[in-house]
Amino acid sequence: MATSQARLGQQALAVLDVALRVPCIFIIDAIFNSYYDPGSGWVGVMGKVFVRVMGVLISSVVLLLSQKALFKFYTLFFAVLLGMAAVLINYYATSHIDFYSAYYKAALGFRLLPRNGPTLWLGMAAVQLVFGVGYVFLLNLQSVFAALVVLDIMIPLWGLMIELPADVRQLVAVFSGLALALNTAVCLAARLKWFYYSCRYVYLLVRHMYRIYGLQLLLEDTWKRIRFPDVLRVFWLTRVTTQALILVYVVRAVRRESGDATGGVADGISDSQGYLLSWDVFWDLTSNLIISGCDSTLTVLGMSAVISSVAHYLGLSILAFIGVITHRSLSLSRFDLKVRLSRNMCLLLTAILHFIHGMTDPVLMSLSASHVSSFRRHFPVLLVSLALFVLPVALSYALWHSYALNTWLFAVTAFCVELCLK
Repeated sequence: MATSQARLGQQALAVLDVALRVPCIFIIDAIFNSYYDPGSGWVGVMGKVFVRVMGVLISSVVLLLSQKALFKFYTLFFAVLLGMAAVLINYYATSHIDFYSAYYKAALGFRLLPRNGPTLWLGMAAVQLVFGVGYVFLLNLQSVFAALVVLDIMIPLWGLMIELPADVRQLVAVFSGLALALNTAVCLAARLKWFYYSCRYVYLLVRHMYRIYGLQLLLEDTWKRIRFPDVLRVFWLTRVTTQALILVYVVRAVRRESGDATGGVADGISDSQGYLLSWDVFWDLTSNLIISGCDSTLTVLGMSAVISSVAHYLGLSILAFIGVITHRSLSLSRFDLKVRLSRNMCLLLTAILHFIHGMTDPVLMSLSASHVSSFRRHFPVLLVSLALFVLPVALSYALWHSYALNTWLFAVTAFCVELCLK
């Protein structure tokens, strides 16, 4: 029982470790794919370059942190976020009394919270109390300092409840935010020593491994330690899923607007059009997702990691293959990129068929040499052999009727003919 619980705990830590490294990949990918404005002057260009370089550097450092250091970094990061959220809520609550009411009325169409009264103050106090307790817990403050921090967060709400003048409320909120910022700065400064020794330890460890084992083993160890293939898979699947949800939402919104503009459409038909996608629309969405799923180097690596994990069950090692053949297609247009991906998938299919033939060939040779005529032993292998003969013929027939004559078609046909002859 204890062993199973320990195993579950290790798996949970591994999942959390991978999930916390994924935002670094998103930030690096966003920086590399961000829009460059050349007309902002050399000062603006240098500033943007500096910000991008620092963003990539910090994200790379966080990505390569050890598991313990990664958890500690995110603990401090979330503590800072909770402190900022508490300060912003205090500022907006003291500066704009009807802020929440106006927001909910504009966003939802009805007033969810009252303009004044105990309900509003109690709700805000509960939110601020949760933020304060979370801030104290993440920074691991002592009991006395923890009480003072929570009191500092709650003081602006007390000024709001007793209806102090607006200037006084804003002044109290500003001083409360400054006190919380000072406490955060002191806590972070107290951990600078730990950060320095952690960086020094990592540097000495990397230098030691590089001198003894070399660069290749160092990269392999780092690759396994941070679970980089799993990070790439989660990054790519999350990105594609988000894009799919956005595209489906946009398509449904456009359909609803077009239905409202035309008018006179039955409710059942409009509902079915809003929630069901036709085959053409589904194919266009899938094509756009596949194309956008390999529009940068990191997304190509993510797609390769996903395909390699699927192909791992077939015994294939195609990560480098997919990465190379797709990396050359990044500068093409969307239509040309879709054509190139389709051709690469055809080549990949022939490679998989060749691999399956390599698995079945020894079994066929052993069965042909044996004198046992068992239908149960011969039928599965013969069925696979028949599929290996029919699929290349069908693929060649479909390609010759769909594409013009070119070198790629000759290559695929040669692979298919070779497979049939085998």
